[in-house]
Amino acid sequence: MKTSTLLLLSCLSSLAACIGYDRMLFTTKSNVGVDLDTSPPTFDVTIARREVVIEPTFQDGKTPPVMASFSSKVGGLSRFFAGVAMTFATGDAAVALARFTGTQEDGTAKADGSASDAVTRVDSAEDVGGALPGGGKIFATSPYTNGHSTPLVFGTDSSLGLKVGWSGMDLYPTTLKFGFNRKELAIAPIFATKTNVDGKDVFRVKVPSLLATLNSDTSIGKANENETNRVRYLQYFATGRAATELALKRNVREPVLELMAGGALNDLLEKNTDLAARVVKGVEKVGEDQAAVLEELKGALSSAGFATWSQRDFAGKKDALIQSLKSERFAQPTKEQTKELEAALEILKRGGFDR
Repeated sequence: MKTSTLLLLSCLSSLAACIGYDRMLFTTKSNVGVDLDTSPPTFDVTIARREVVIEPTFQDGKTPPVMASFSSKVGGLSRFFAGVAMTFATGDAAVALARFTGTQEDGTAKADGSASDAVTRVDSAEDVGGALPGGGKIFATSPYTNGHSTPLVFGTDSSLGLKVGWSGMDLYPTTLKFGFNRKELAIAPIFATKTNVDGKDVFRVKVPSLLATLNSDTSIGKANENETNRVRYLQYFATGRAATELALKRNVREPVLELMAGGALNDLLEKNTDLAARVVKGVEKVGEDQAAVLEELKGALSSAGFATWSQRDFAGKKDALIQSLKSERFAQPTKEQTKELEAALEILKRGGFDR
């Protein structure tokens, strides 16, 4: 036990000595509620957020890309423990999340740009060969290009509710957390690859693609008759290509999109989703003797992609329209989409199908 502990401490000490040179440290700590801890001494009864990144800075202020976001919605007992959304990303995943893009039909963000956008180009050999503590050189032996491996430390720790911890050495608790608390940490190697661009030797500096996201919403008690008691908790954790691919998915990007659009995008998303649900209820009441109504709806909704059937029987057309309206086509909602859904509702109102 002592041997393994000493080995772990030795490895961590070795990693720490190179942070800011050939490794980066990226960490955050978030608290919404009560955070009482004896090591280090902490007593928070608030919304608190701490973020730290230690990484090398190259010529012209270039740095490897990292990104973190945090949002919290607190509403008394109607949103007990608060609603929290946060992202933590490095490398390709950070660049993918930072882009405010459109979406494809499956809700995946359009890939405008390439993975090379996450590469920091360094023209000066002196920048990449700077001095390390102890007299070594950054990347001097190119350990990441000759088949050797290097450690990556990436982890999160989350709690929602009440958490009490003991050190094992004391009679009384050493940690008490009530509400939402989360820590995220990455100690990642920085890769430097020498290449030739326009006859000039340059270095391509890159960090691994890492992604951790969390989206939670807890309601205990009802602010109005439409609310229900619920606990919603969604978390993703990925490295490498999996992290980059996840960063393009709609439900992973939602917290960032809402922050970037100042909430307007989310409001439009909710509006269009509600309109589509109302259209579905109306379509469900259309009978086979009113088949012409479906053709009217097709004219109103086909450009939004909701009514694209070819020649089918009445039941097939009706089912295709309902399923299309229920599908996830609102990842990047538009006002034009809103107008078409409202036009469809008017058609249903004229036929008396909205009651």
